[in-house]
Amino acid sequence: MLTLREVQSESDPALAKWLAMYERSFPREVRMPREAIAAQVNAAARVSPEGDVLHVAAALDGDAVVGGAMFTFLSRSNLGFLSYIFIGPETRGRGVGEWVYRQLAGMLGSDATARGQSLQGIILEVEREDLAATAREREERVRRLRFFARVGARIVTGIDYLQPPLHPDAEPVPLYLMFDAVGSQSPTLSHERVLAWVDDAYRVVYVQGAGISERVVIDCLWQVRESMGAQPVGIRRPA
Repeated sequence: MLTLREVQSESDPALAKWLAMYERSFPREVRMPREAIAAQVNAAARVSPEGDVLHVAAALDGDAVVGGAMFTFLSRSNLGFLSYIFIGPETRGRGVGEWVYRQLAGMLGSDATARGQSLQGIILEVEREDLAATAREREERVRRLRFFARVGARIVTGIDYLQPPLHPDAEPVPLYLMFDAVGSQSPTLSHERVLAWVDDAYRVVYVQGAGISERVVIDCLWQVRESMGAQPVGIRRPA
C-alpha cells in the first residue's frame, strides 16, 4: 500500500534512502546540498503554526522508499512551492508520481486551511528542454514537463526565471516557472503578482532554507524583473 510519510528528523531511517534517490534524480546544478536538506528537516519541527511550512516526504510502498518530494507552504503568498518530486525508475509508469503530487497538494491545502486561508495554487521550477546538452537529457526534460502538464501545471510565460545558485562555484540556472491552480480559479497574472511569488519563494526556500546569500538572491530577482520588460505575463501548456 502506498503512503506519503513526512521525514521527521535527520535520524529518520527514510532520510538516507530519500537522499540517495534524490541525488540520482537531479543534476548537481539544480540540487540543494544534502546538508541543507538535513538541516531543514531538523528545523521543520520548530516552524511556528502561523508561518511557512517545509515538508520533506517519502513515498513508501510498504516499508520501501519508492520516491519522495520536498515542498513548502508560503504563508505570505498562500501558495505551495514544489522544490522536488521524484520516483525511483523501477516504480515509474504506475501512476505513483501523480499520486504523490495529489497527496502533497492536499497537504499544502491543509496548511492553508489551518491558517484560515484557501490555497491559491502551487508554483514549481522545471528544467528547460531547449537548454538540454544532449538528446537524452532533452528527452528526460520533456518527460518531466509532460508529467507536470498532466497534473495541471502550466508554464508561466513572459518571464525568464532563474533558480539561485545552490553551490558556491555555480551560476543561476535558467528554468521554467510553472503554476498549477490545483482546482481553484486561476488568478489573473501580472508582473507584480508573479514577482511577488518569486520574491517570496526566493526568501523562504533559498535564503532561509538553503542558506544562500541575500545579496545573491536579490541579484537573481533583479535579473528576473528585468527579463519581464513590457511583455505580458501568461500561461501555456508545455509542447
